[in-house]
Parts: sequence; C-alpha cells; structure tokens
Amino acid sequence: MVHKRLIEKYKSLRKQSYLNTLGKYRFQYAFAGVGHHSISNLYPCLESLRVPLKFIYSRNLSNAEKFSHHFNGCIATADIQDILTTPEVKGMFICTEPSQHFPLLMQAMQAGKHVFIEKPPCRTLSELKDLIKVQGNNICMVALQRRFSTINRLLKRYHLTRKASTYVYRYCTGAYPEGDPITELFIHPIDNAVQLFGDLATLETQKIDHGNGISFHLLVKHVNDVQGMIQLSTAYSWAGAFETLEINTTDHIVYANYPNELKTIEKSGTLLKIPKEKVWSGPEAHKIYFSNSGFVPGATDNSFIVQGFYPEIKHFLSLTESGKNDHWGSIASLYTSYSVMDQLALADKNGQAKKEF
Repeated sequence: MVHKRLIEKYKSLRKQSYLNTLGKYRFQYAFAGVGHHSISNLYPCLESLRVPLKFIYSRNLSNAEKFSHHFNGCIATADIQDILTTPEVKGMFICTEPSQHFPLLMQAMQAGKHVFIEKPPCRTLSELKDLIKVQGNNICMVALQRRFSTINRLLKRYHLTRKASTYVYRYCTGAYPEGDPITELFIHPIDNAVQLFGDLATLETQKIDHGNGISFHLLVKHVNDVQGMIQLSTAYSWAGAFETLEINTTDHIVYANYPNELKTIEKSGTLLKIPKEKVWSGPEAHKIYFSNSGFVPGATDNSFIVQGFYPEIKHFLSLTESGKNDHWGSIASLYTSYSVMDQLALADKNGQAKKEF
C-alpha cells in the first residue's frame, strides 16, 4: 500500500535525523554538581544527547566518582581548577548549591568557558551587573525552562500574546524553608512575564506573611502598556502546586496551565456595543493548542521536552559548538527580572514596594 510506504519512509527519515546528530561535537564539556535536580532532570538530557563530558565536579569526590561512570572516559574531580585549566573543555554546566553559583560562574567565565547554569546565577542585581561586565564573548545560559517550554513555543508560533491588553499570572507552591523563594522559585514566573510581555514601566508590590509561607501580589505595567496582576506564593501546597496564566487579548482569551495545557476561547465581539453572545446564543469557539494527556506518548510529550529542559540544553550546545551567541545566551537578558526581584526583596523587608523603571 502506498500510504504504508510513505509512513515507513517518514519514520525512517525522522529516525535518521535524530541518529545522525548524536555525538557530533567539536568540544568537550564538564559538569559541576551531583544533586537531586541535576540527576533527575539535567544528566538524563546530556545522556540522551550523547554529550562528551570530560569532568564531573563535586566537593564530595565520592559523589562525583559514583556518577562519572555514566559517561565514557569521564573523570571525577573535587578540584574545580581541573575544569578551568583544561583547554579542550569549552562548555560547562553548573548545578550546585545556589550559594556556589555566583563564584563558580564568575570563575568559569573568567577562564573563558561557555556556561549553562541552573538558576539563580546570583542573588542580587548588583551581582548580575558584575557578571555582565565579565561575560565578554562567553555564552551564559541560565536554566529558565519556561523560555523553551512547549507552551511558550506555541504562544510565540501562533502570536497569541500579540494583542494582549491584560493578564493574570499565578504561581503558587508549598512552603520553601530550604532556600530563598524569590531567587530560587519566583525567578521563573517573573522572567517568564518579562519574556512574554516585555520590560516594565511601573511595579507595585505587596507582601503577605502567612506564617507558614509568604505571598507577593504584584501590579505591573509593561512599556507596551500591557498590564498584569501576578501572585507569587509559598502559602499553598506542593501536592497542589500550580502555575497558570490567563491573557486577555482583542480577539480571544488565552489559558495556559504550565506545563501541560494551552487553549484559547474566541470572543464573540459586540454589535453597537451590545455583546453578540447575548443576542445570538451559540457554542463557544475553543482552540486547544496543547494538552499533554500522555494517552499516546511520543517524543514531544516527554516531560523533559514539555517543560523545556531538553530544548534549552540542546540550544546551549548549539551556541557553544557554533560559537554564536543570542538573547538567551546573554546574562543581560535577566536584567529586568533581577530589577523586579530586588523590589520583591525590598517588599519582603518593608511589606510593600513601588518603582518606576
């Protein structure tokens, strides 16, 4: 049957497209960190992409030794200088304790390495400015997966935010006593709002202390006049944690439930200022752009791809191998996000903060 031959041909081309790109790297790489997040989310992507790791670094050498066996010829080390002084290592992944990120990133870029670093790369806007000064021609990608998530890719492809006027963004988790929720959790939705809607013109922030968690309520206005309300909270629960974005545009309402659902509802419009839906009743026009039920699992439904881990690491490798940089590879792309987080830190102390950018 002709259609079966066409299907088999398509499957073969798709397979070869993947297999032919495996292991084609000019440079070698190193990884700093052997923690839960890196083992669960980052190392599996490197294994799938067949990234040639020369070193795995950990302050606890036995941890590095246990995991170095996953990569052929990989050397375990507890001395970061082994990585920084090896010329053939051009790219470095950093996923250690957040307190180590800033000094490690600074050392890596001063040594001329291209770096993929887990958030946060630093704690304050002042530290970010220091990093911007030393970046030079180095590539520095910060692991902010929303930028490469399936939802954001579709938002961009179908221009779903083009005619946005307002939005409501909610990012709510359980308590986070082990670290700084502003730079380690809230950096994700803050950066996502900036990437989707642009730089800020004004920001008003209020803090609510729940005892077992905190909440920030942000009223923002972007330079393109899009206005948003953002709720950031650790006063909910981890079992029921959620991240939702509702965008009101001229033509439709966009609903995003990160990381697995994106849909729109078309507006019916008005006639002589009278809502058409009140005159001519009918079904709502829904468009489902993405709904990851997992019913028919495929590569595009894999959590690493849906959430953005795999495509952002692949993008970093592409930049490093080509020697080309872009917006995502510049630490300066976080400038507005860190300006917002500095205001959250101020509101954390004083209960509220207000700023014109």
